[in-house]
Amino acid sequence: MAITIIDYHPEVENDLNNAFIWNQSLNFSAAIEFQDTINQALKEIVENPLLWPVEMGNIRKKVIKKFPYIIFYEIINEQIYVFVIAAARKKPGYWLNRLEK
Repeated sequence: MAITIIDYHPEVENDLNNAFIWNQSLNFSAAIEFQDTINQALKEIVENPLLWPVEMGNIRKKVIKKFPYIIFYEIINEQIYVFVIAAARKKPGYWLNRLEK
């Protein structure tokens, strides 16, 4: 499957900014490592989008092992649409309203 485009729900930028600020408050190096880890995870999703399990409907879930975050995405017309990069410790499903894109 040839996927070249990732599109994001508008709130994903806030997700990432908040996560970066949180990690930066702990340690600047951790914030940079978090950013690199997320970028690598997104690259892996593009390279093999069907690898991660379906969580609900057609939405797939990639767990970030190094940090407590999960990427929920869907393949739509050979594009990847990221709904959320969620903190695993937040209330599950807090982002489900984003499905009404």
